[in-house]
Amino acid sequence: MLDTARITMYAEMRGSHYRTLHGVLRAVILVSATASMVTFLDAIFGNPSVGGLWSLVPNAIIGTAVIIDHLADFGTKIAVLNMAKRASQRLVDQDWRQLWDDIDSGAATVEEIRERSTALMHQLREATAAMDEHVKVNDKVNGISTLRAYQVMEAQYAAQ
Repeated sequence: MLDTARITMYAEMRGSHYRTLHGVLRAVILVSATASMVTFLDAIFGNPSVGGLWSLVPNAIIGTAVIIDHLADFGTKIAVLNMAKRASQRLVDQDWRQLWDDIDSGAATVEEIRERSTALMHQLREATAAMDEHVKVNDKVNGISTLRAYQVMEAQYAAQ
């Protein structure tokens, strides 16, 4: 359950990071494209306020930003992190919590606990398979998400 909560937080943190990077990259492309268009219009209307080689700068920035955007594939990373976050959050909020409550109340046998736990771990692996494939692990974020997940779970279950 703790690992599932950690994955939820990890996916949220990494997704937020990639959304920020993607937004910044898109803003750079927009600004560069605007600068390039202004240079182009100045050249067409015979008022080249920006001299020769300087007009290449916005185009070089656009080219570089588009290549980075293509290679980094932020859209895919954001999508798989969101899917993993939602699936793992559901597992924590519903399935693991129910198993935990059944264990606490004595309503589940040891064999049933093992079977349900194994099934939940399988669901977690399925939910995070795309994330594992498309997103490189960040050890720093992993450590922070583990600490936060532990604190949240401790606060939730210490009160019960």
